[in-house]
Amino acid sequence: MADMRNGTAWLLLIASAWLACASAAAKGAAASYEDEHVALHLDAGAPAKDGSGRAALTIELAPGWKTYWIDPGDSGVPPTLDVPPSGAVTLSQMRFPAPHRSDDGYGQSNGYTGTVGIALDYSAKADALDAVLAINVTLGVCREICIPVSASLAARLGDGNVSRIAAAFDGLPQASTADVGILGAQLAADAQSVDITTALPNGNGEPDLFVAATGGWYFGAPRSVARAEGGRLVFTVPVLQAPRKADPDKLALDIVLTRGDAAWEARELAATPEAD
Repeated sequence: MADMRNGTAWLLLIASAWLACASAAAKGAAASYEDEHVALHLDAGAPAKDGSGRAALTIELAPGWKTYWIDPGDSGVPPTLDVPPSGAVTLSQMRFPAPHRSDDGYGQSNGYTGTVGIALDYSAKADALDAVLAINVTLGVCREICIPVSASLAARLGDGNVSRIAAAFDGLPQASTADVGILGAQLAADAQSVDITTALPNGNGEPDLFVAATGGWYFGAPRSVARAEGGRLVFTVPVLQAPRKADPDKLALDIVLTRGDAAWEARELAATPEAD
């Protein structure tokens, strides 16, 4: 499978899928979408008095199929979730479960198989009666080939499947603390790699690390892991792609550390530039 992040063929497929998505939106969106490769379900819980609430996008993949994390790795395409500018309900945060690393023979990718829950925090206007959360979703789903899947989904607030919402939030990585998880990040002086310092509690299993950032930054699998003082682990992660006019002083990383079924995360962690 070729790298889809910059592929013209993939962009054409995405454009075609978005046209289909827009057509579906014009006819009115449902809370679910299904084809032979994947099923999507949007569920929205009831808002609190301040208008805040929880929702979830559940992705059910057919056996043998996979989709991708926010940084797909060497190949693949990240998911996109957009809220139409209705003004009544907006997304305040999107959070993903810890991904898994796989090798398809063309490169390593970060993603999911089976059932995946994306946790959504929303905000609704206080005077919005019978408010609806609407999102446009585009995913790359892959087996031997990759297929773009786009859908316009809409769920009325308070009518959602509470079990799917709970599962999405329960499946999120734990927040890092000063003692456990991701402790810090340093970008190399040449901006070709970043060192991530971590600390893990006692346990079994090989640790792994996933790094993402906005603005055109993409990262690979850790190329080395070194032990530091106090039993800490330092992962050196290569930068696969950086924006042409990158400002290293403003690089903020979303990082997930995994070991077995346990996972920790740090969101928008500033990467300290290494001195020349």
